[in-house]
Amino acid sequence: MKPLRLTLSAFGPYAGRVEIPLEKFGGKGLFLITGDTGAGKTTIFDAVSFALFGESSGSVRTVDTLRSDFAGPDDKTYVEMTFLHRGRRYELRRNPKYQRRKKNGSGLTEESADASLAMPDGSVVTGSVRVTSAVTALLGIDCRQFKQIAMIAQGEFQKLLLADNRERAEIFRRVFNTDLFETVQVELKKRERDARAAFDDCCKSLLQYADGIVCEQGCGQYPVLDGLLREKNIHRIAEVVPPLEELTEVDGKLLEEKQKQSAEDAKAMERLIAEKTRAEQINHIFEELETARKNFSRLRERIPAVEARKKEAEQAAKAVQNVYPAERIYASERENGERLDRNIRQLCEAEKKRGSECAELEKAWNAEQEKEPERERLSAEITALTSSFAEYSRLKTLCTGKAELEKAREENRKQAEKLKQEKTELERQRESLTRKTEASESAEVDRLNCEKELEACTARRQTLLGLHRQAVELEDLRKNRAALQQAYLAAETTYEEKRKSREEKEQVFFREQAGILAAGLKDGVPCPVCGSLEHPKKAVPVRGAPSEAELQKAKGEQEAARAAMQEASARARAGLAQEESARKTLERAFSAALPGIPMPDDPAKRKETIVAEGRKNTEKQKLAAGGLNRLTELCESRKKWLQSVKDAESRLAELDETLQEKEEEKHRLENQLSAMESEIRVTGEGLAFGSEKEARAEADQKQAALSRLKNALQKAEEAYRACRSDRDSIRAILRDNRQKRGELQSRLERAEQEFKAALSESGFPDEREYQDALKNRDWLEQWNREIDEFRENLRFTGEQLRRLTRDSEGKHPQELDGIENERKRLQEKRDAADLELRRISARQSANLSILEKLRSGLRRMRRLERDYLTLSSLSKTANGELAGRQKLAFEQYVQASYFNRILEEADKRLRGMTDGRFELMRKESPSDLKSQSGLELEVMDYYTGKLRSVRSLSGGESFKAALSLALGLSDVIQSYAGGVQIDTMFVDEGFGSLDSESLEQAISALSTLAQGDRLVGIISHVGELKERIDRKLLIQKGIGGSTVKLIV
Repeated sequence: MKPLRLTLSAFGPYAGRVEIPLEKFGGKGLFLITGDTGAGKTTIFDAVSFALFGESSGSVRTVDTLRSDFAGPDDKTYVEMTFLHRGRRYELRRNPKYQRRKKNGSGLTEESADASLAMPDGSVVTGSVRVTSAVTALLGIDCRQFKQIAMIAQGEFQKLLLADNRERAEIFRRVFNTDLFETVQVELKKRERDARAAFDDCCKSLLQYADGIVCEQGCGQYPVLDGLLREKNIHRIAEVVPPLEELTEVDGKLLEEKQKQSAEDAKAMERLIAEKTRAEQINHIFEELETARKNFSRLRERIPAVEARKKEAEQAAKAVQNVYPAERIYASERENGERLDRNIRQLCEAEKKRGSECAELEKAWNAEQEKEPERERLSAEITALTSSFAEYSRLKTLCTGKAELEKAREENRKQAEKLKQEKTELERQRESLTRKTEASESAEVDRLNCEKELEACTARRQTLLGLHRQAVELEDLRKNRAALQQAYLAAETTYEEKRKSREEKEQVFFREQAGILAAGLKDGVPCPVCGSLEHPKKAVPVRGAPSEAELQKAKGEQEAARAAMQEASARARAGLAQEESARKTLERAFSAALPGIPMPDDPAKRKETIVAEGRKNTEKQKLAAGGLNRLTELCESRKKWLQSVKDAESRLAELDETLQEKEEEKHRLENQLSAMESEIRVTGEGLAFGSEKEARAEADQKQAALSRLKNALQKAEEAYRACRSDRDSIRAILRDNRQKRGELQSRLERAEQEFKAALSESGFPDEREYQDALKNRDWLEQWNREIDEFRENLRFTGEQLRRLTRDSEGKHPQELDGIENERKRLQEKRDAADLELRRISARQSANLSILEKLRSGLRRMRRLERDYLTLSSLSKTANGELAGRQKLAFEQYVQASYFNRILEEADKRLRGMTDGRFELMRKESPSDLKSQSGLELEVMDYYTGKLRSVRSLSGGESFKAALSLALGLSDVIQSYAGGVQIDTMFVDEGFGSLDSESLEQAISALSTLAQGDRLVGIISHVGELKERIDRKLLIQKGIGGSTVKLIV
């Protein structure tokens, strides 16, 4: 992916539309992005990242802050980017979500996030989410990977270099998605815990099962089982099974014996119960026979009383069935006759009363008919009043309209007065704000000057801090050089001592060799040294002379001391060279930072001079910051004042127009009011009453009088007609009742004859005896039921007596006490046997269940133990918890593999930037075996031949190492991204901590990145970079927003 053209609109500090034709750089090589602080250099990176993925490049800026504060109300915020990928051209446009002015009306509305991607085949992908997905599929990487490969963002540079083992692991987890391996570790640890818990639960269950074993002291297995159960040792739980099996087998045999004895006792009990049952049956027959004889005797004694009651029941039945119906008919006819006689008397009296009432009501009706002329007069007057109601309504409408017009005229006056007051207040405010804006006209220029002064102070503070750091480093190098010099002198002294010792031992050794040779000389035999045949003064052997091995050892110590001296000399020379190089660098930096001030030779005075300048700069910075805050607030206030003046003028124009409308409305209302008053006066002159209400009240009074007259006439007529109708009805009913009374008299005589005939036929001599018999009619049903029950009891008792007499022939009553005593004895024996049987059965059942659980539990325990040991070994291996081994977890093992690849790529560049002095290395062995390790980082210093911490590197050295590591990380990520082709890289980091030689090396390293077809952009304020890199994007900020100038 290589950007050709980038367009920003109302984006970040860029107010309007800004186009950046990156294709003019030729599509490869280095280019520099430089400009003022806060001008928007990093925003270029944000724009590329936002266009592709909808996110900013760093972790500080968020998408909702990308709209420019300099944008006008109608300016749209978006980014357009044209780019090449694998030789094909794509056009991309994306806008964030932001607030804009409504097209219709006032106020703001929200512009939704959107995006579009024009493909080479002419198709277009739309929608923010769909475009992001399409770009991710096209490039083969997501936003996070793109920023890791193509963007080294500001503030993110040295995180990986200085991170500890835990922090570096977290970085690699995000970069390489190694959390999958951590998930494996966690899952294995969880399964290990679960397996351990399952094993422990199984052991607890086995011990609980064993606690439930039932074994009394009398059992033969009791001693063994009791000892094992008291011990509660899970490792000996298997030893419980054999004695438990033996116990259950013994209980089984004993249970069979008890069951046989119980069966024999049950048969004996059955025979005894059968014998007792037969005896009880015989005794029961004799008891029933005696009871039947007594019952039959009592029933025979009741026969005369029952016969008498039977006769009484027969008499009552005749009275009810034969006589009573005729009596009821006769009584009913007699009551009907008496009722008709009463009705006839009442009707006669009512007929007489109604006749007199009808005469009075007829006179009243005639009197009301004579008032007809008065009713006609009232009706005519009501009609005349009703016809005038319309005029009264019209007059009322006119009066209401007049009141509304007067109210509208008053409201118009109040509104005009209020608008005039508002206009006066706005004119006063406008004058006041105008004076303030004129007084603060130079505030923006002053703020920019103050901001530049603050930036200069900030830059000078960084320069002085760097200068102080260099001074401290020079002092450290001086101390280190002195220590190296002392070490060299000590090594030289040691060498001289070793040399002198070796020479002395050599001389003694040679003298000892002469003594040994002289001891073998003989006169006449030539000396092997000088050839003399005479030996007058032979050499004498020296006591304590060294052996040849001791002499060789002394030579070795001398050579070792010589090598140590030479190494100390080399280190001292290197330390001196470093000190001189640092001194020259400090002198150049001191002269550049503090021109006109000679650098003191005394380190303390140098630091005091730098600190003093720093204090001066700090005071100046504080004054500039305070002034900037005050001027910034003033500029913000001035913007608000200008807007307020503009709003006030707009409002004043609206008020003038509104006041004119109110004046026109006032004249219109006054004309309407005058015309309406004339019409009200003309309408009111032709009306008799002052209002429609009075006219309606008069009409209502006359209508009420008319209604009363009409109602009186109607009621008189209705009363007369109703009274006459009642009188005629009474006469008709009276005639009908008299006719019915004659018919009823003949029926009454006939009913009396029939009643007397029924008495005679039923054997009642007179009515008194009939009434006596009728009194028992309520008892008739009960008497008949009692008589039937008596007859049935007599029959049943006689039959029972005959049957029991037959059954008892040849039998005698039986004695039951002996049989019952034998039954109780046998039952007690059976109860004791059953209790013992249940106890043995319960013990065997419980022990068999426990035995089965122990067998299955032991099998499960062995399986769980195997599973736990396997999982424990896997978990400890994966989590780096093996005893006596390095604490290297599975995830960190994978991360270490990635880390080695990164260091291989990083060291290729670091060796070039440091002339082969430094090489980054992963620390293989941890400082201890108790903490997680494997991702620690060290640096090999080939000048000293020692490994040291990366935190001991100087600022410039740290920058080189961090840059190499970041570029190495980018290479490895891209190599693992499956053929991803990203032909552009952006580096957003300062190079100010590098000296000229290191800067040259860094540029050389970055130039290697730009070889071939890759385009590399760098953000920096360093002047040497501006001179070295010809192709630039120059970002300049201004009051109206930032601008971009492209220099090829």
